[in-house]
Amino acid sequence: MGGDGVNQKVFLPGIIALAAVLAVGAIWLMERDSTSLPVYGELPEFSLPDSRGGNLTLKSLFGKVWVVNTIFTRCEDTCPLQITTLQAIEKEFKASEELWFLAISLDPKHDTPAVLASYARSRHINMSRWVLLTGEEKAVANLIGKGLRLPHALTGAKSGAAGALLGRLAGFLAPTPAYGHHPRHNSPRPGENPIVHSSRFVLLDRRARVRGYYRSAEEESLEKLRGDLRSLLGQ
Repeated sequence: MGGDGVNQKVFLPGIIALAAVLAVGAIWLMERDSTSLPVYGELPEFSLPDSRGGNLTLKSLFGKVWVVNTIFTRCEDTCPLQITTLQAIEKEFKASEELWFLAISLDPKHDTPAVLASYARSRHINMSRWVLLTGEEKAVANLIGKGLRLPHALTGAKSGAAGALLGRLAGFLAPTPAYGHHPRHNSPRPGENPIVHSSRFVLLDRRARVRGYYRSAEEESLEKLRGDLRSLLGQ
């Protein structure tokens, strides 16, 4: 019995010290991206189904650097280019395991997790570093509008003054957007908005804070994204 007491006295302080070191290390990991980049805001709490068959939450984002964009699988305008551009950036940073990519669908009624998974396969998206997100329309709109501060109009959302006001407010909060348009042959029903979304990329740090907006079709802006990524990743 005496020996057990001695062992506890010896090992317990060691365990406490180790826990303290790990806690400090975790804090350092979260804070080490304190760069000169501005902080535009933080994402709200959310839990949305993804292409992996699970749910992505705000806490799931912590500890990684994310490049986020908004798409929908029936998009024939900017979305394919956005995906291809991010795949090229992924290859450039293939050694950076902390860098992940998040694509949020603005057509959640159509883009179920199964549809997103099929889309990912058809686009040869690397699902070990990508997450494609869908979910209930209001929750998706809240994440994109209030969190990412990007102008948007989801299909199925009723048109009207409130929707128009939201779009204008989002336009003031974020840099002037470029828009992706709903394909003509797949027009929404009367009384519904077409899908309208920003083709900008959004950069999130390890605390899910918005740190930058980038034009997906402009090389100068993409070069700035690469530089900001190196800064957040500590390269």
